[in-house]
This record gives sequence, C-alpha cells and structure tokens, in this order.
Amino acid sequence: MGIKIGFWHYALMAALSIVVVSSFEAVGAILAVAMLIVPAMFAAQLTFHLPTRFLLTALHAAISSLLGFHAAIWLGCSTAAAMVVVGAVLFLLAWALTSIKRKPRLFEGLDQNSSAFDPVQGLVPKSHPE
Repeated sequence: MGIKIGFWHYALMAALSIVVVSSFEAVGAILAVAMLIVPAMFAAQLTFHLPTRFLLTALHAAISSLLGFHAAIWLGCSTAAAMVVVGAVLFLLAWALTSIKRKPRLFEGLDQNSSAFDPVQGLVPKSHPE
C-alpha cells in the first residue's frame, strides 16, 4: 500500500548519479555543478510551491543555456562559462527583486512567541494557550 519511498529514493539517486557523472564527462565540472545548483536556487527565490519550483528550474536552465550559447558566440568565449554567467545573472536578478519585495526568509517566524527550533523536525510551531 502506498508509495515505496525507499525504492524511489534509491532510483532517483541512481539516476542523479548517472546524470552527474555523464555531465562531468560531457561539459566539464563548472557547467555541471552550476546547472545543478543555480536553477534550483533561482526557483527557491521565487516560490515555495514545489510544482512551480520544478517549472521555474527547467525554464531557468533552458533560458540560461540558450542565452549563454548565444552570448558565447557573440563574445567569442567559452560556451560553458557564458552559460554559467547568464545563469548567475538571472539568479542575481531574481535575488535582488525578491529582497526588495520582502524580508529575508532565514529567520522568519523565529520570534519568541511563534515557534521553536527542533534539530530533528526543524521549525516547530509552539502551541499558544488562549
């Protein structure tokens, strides 16, 4: 009954391992690491909703790949480096726009009355007797 969490965990880890190893061989370390981390950070800046994060991650990767490829041709530089720079510029733009719009999320909800930090569960709301 239900979803076999263990199976899917190891299946996705195996798929990720294959993708990472093959991308290191195909495009190099800088582009492989940047294309794993930067699109996810970009999406995390813009939304908390998981399906929207997946969509934004894919869009960021596609846009930074296309714009980086064209920038590399136009500037006559390394394609991988141009893709990383374009991805980083898109992330910095999203970061700047969201930091203007809202407070940082790092310590959100950590005032004395609202929640407590548990090392296992993370932020846990305190019960308020009313």
